[in-house]
Amino acid sequence: MKLISWFKQQLCGNALDELQQQKADQIGHRGYWLAWWLLLAALLGQSIAGAEMPQMAGEWVIFMVLNFYGLIEWLRNGIWTISDARPTFAKNAVWSAVAGVGFFLYLWARNSRQDWWQPGYWWSAAVGGVVVFFLCLGALQLIAALYYKRRHTLDAPEDSADEDGKHCTLQATKENLHERTTQRPAAEKGAAHLFAHRLRPDLFDGSAAGHRPARRL
Repeated sequence: MKLISWFKQQLCGNALDELQQQKADQIGHRGYWLAWWLLLAALLGQSIAGAEMPQMAGEWVIFMVLNFYGLIEWLRNGIWTISDARPTFAKNAVWSAVAGVGFFLYLWARNSRQDWWQPGYWWSAAVGGVVVFFLCLGALQLIAALYYKRRHTLDAPEDSADEDGKHCTLQATKENLHERTTQRPAAEKGAAHLFAHRLRPDLFDGSAAGHRPARRL
């Protein structure tokens, strides 16, 4: 049991401070994108060289697992990108255009290794780039809608907590004001009584003046 606990601590434990945890997160983030870009380059290079899909099946599966993992986790935690938290249609259109141009170059390089000057290769690659542009734009808009919905869900408890805090503060202020308003006449009456007692002590209590009974005003 001690050996199992030791392995569990080594695999799942965390003995890092806050700064070390941030550094570890940065290393993991860079490693994720390094693996993503290397796999993409390997897939494109093999495809342009004429490799068949069964030869690239392993890289393709790992590449798609990375894509779906990143998409699900970032949406679940309400993260769009590290450098941008507000996706818009214009930004999505720009990235879709980048993807379309990249796919156009990929098709042109793959289909025209020998006769790249043939117009047919250019037109087919251009059509493929346009299709990829619209597909990417639709996918990004859908993901952006899901992102804003998740972001609203994550921010809702904080907003409700702030509203509850403001309501409690307002209620406490009203109660404090009511208490002061209620106690003020009694305090003023007590102060007037004390002032009158100091001016004419013989009118209130005869114990301090030969035990004479108090006289009425």
